[in-house]
Amino acid sequence: MVSLIDRFPLEITELIVESLAPPRYIPYTDSDDEDSENEPEDAIAQYKGLKALALTCHTLLHICRKHLFFSVGLHSDKEFTRFVQIIARSPALAQFIRCLYYWPKASVSALPSLVEALQSLTQLKYLTLNGGDLLSIPNSLRDAILHLTHLPTIEYLGLSDVENIIPHLLVSCSNVKHLLVSSRGFSRFLGDDLPTIITKPTQPRTIFIDDFGSEVLLSMLKARDSRGTSMMNFDNLRRCTVFTFNEEPSHLRSELYGLISYVTCLEDLEVCGSPESLVSDALYAIASNTKALKILKVEARIRDDPLTAICAALGNIAGRNPIETLTVEIIDCDHIVCCNNVALDGGYKLLENVLLQPGWKHLQYFKLRFTIWPRTTDRHGSSNLPRSMKQELASRIKGQIEPNFQRLATKKSFKFEYRIRDYQRYLW
Repeated sequence: MVSLIDRFPLEITELIVESLAPPRYIPYTDSDDEDSENEPEDAIAQYKGLKALALTCHTLLHICRKHLFFSVGLHSDKEFTRFVQIIARSPALAQFIRCLYYWPKASVSALPSLVEALQSLTQLKYLTLNGGDLLSIPNSLRDAILHLTHLPTIEYLGLSDVENIIPHLLVSCSNVKHLLVSSRGFSRFLGDDLPTIITKPTQPRTIFIDDFGSEVLLSMLKARDSRGTSMMNFDNLRRCTVFTFNEEPSHLRSELYGLISYVTCLEDLEVCGSPESLVSDALYAIASNTKALKILKVEARIRDDPLTAICAALGNIAGRNPIETLTVEIIDCDHIVCCNNVALDGGYKLLENVLLQPGWKHLQYFKLRFTIWPRTTDRHGSSNLPRSMKQELASRIKGQIEPNFQRLATKKSFKFEYRIRDYQRYLW
């Protein structure tokens, strides 16, 4: 007797299982998805439901495994041991792993088994190394990591808070299309560890950088082999996300601006950080160096003079690029607006005046975001605001936005929308 599931086409069955699975997080995709605000508790419940389905229906086991083992995180000895045990018991599961978050550690139990397990990940597409010192780990483990970065399937490589990056880690990663670098620099003078001949330079389409990462990337762009071939170039670069913060050393900021001179063919740019003046400076420097920008997102943490510097930068770059989509995100981490310390009416009106200038003739879509994050302590010494304030706060922000964008809202040449995102955990 044919089971009910076998009567469905495979594509339909896969769609049904996919609807039950938690959303996949792809590192380089845009996180500003209007429909992707699942709580962590929801994802855990979906994962447990999918696991139960895999255990009760053998017919769906293979499809469920594609979702259950899509992403793996290795950050502790317990997770390392569990990962080694699973791969040793069921080697076929390695083929389902596409995304790996890995924290390299100097002291790792069951090291030979871990190296063997990492080498079995032949279908990996997204690799993030988060933390650790690459010079302090055993050679065999470092070689296994190097092997992963050069897999023909690798599309994304993330280096976050990694110390002592080895140049060979990034040499000839010709398949890497998306690169995140937020790290503390190379292990030694770059030229001492480069191969004599670089067969093909790394040519990312997307980069994510901060002040630390710009130092690493600038070194790579300047490095040459014996024939003069560069280790990396930005010929294919189309999308860039830049994070800049006041807390970073000033010499790193000069490295960031040195890197910007290589960015000339961008189509999609996101600039984030704090204070607003640093964000506006980086925005102006990059947008002035390229002429093909179509998508622009500016994200800044507001303080005592919100939007003034950003509006000045937007006014200066108007007409330089055919920008079609503009997003301005205002982030209130300190509850400046929540606690009535700052009103944004003047900033909103200034922003409207800038966007009504003739230089924005290509603009089709303008999105304004106001995001509230939890703060450590507010003026009452509490980490959260009272629940009674939630609706009042939303009404106040909405009341500031709508009157100050009346002309923009009725402008026929492009669509204007705004959204308030409140991530504060309110007290009941």
